[in-house]
Amino acid sequence: MQSVGRIRKRRHKKGIKEGIKEGIVNGKILARYEDGMTPEEIAGKMGLSVKQVEKILEENNVLEMVQH
Repeated sequence: MQSVGRIRKRRHKKGIKEGIKEGIVNGKILARYEDGMTPEEIAGKMGLSVKQVEKILEENNVLEMVQH
């Protein structure tokens, strides 16, 4: 049986890895948007929905700046 500490440590590492992957995806979306791609083009290229892409852009205050 594994100790609680080991289990928590493994979960923590898994959480960090997932966070890094999410950060990379978000970074790619932001970079492509800054390069002039529309949310629709980004979604198609990355296999995401337009709503997912727009949500990430809004969370980073990028989409609002361009739309207003």
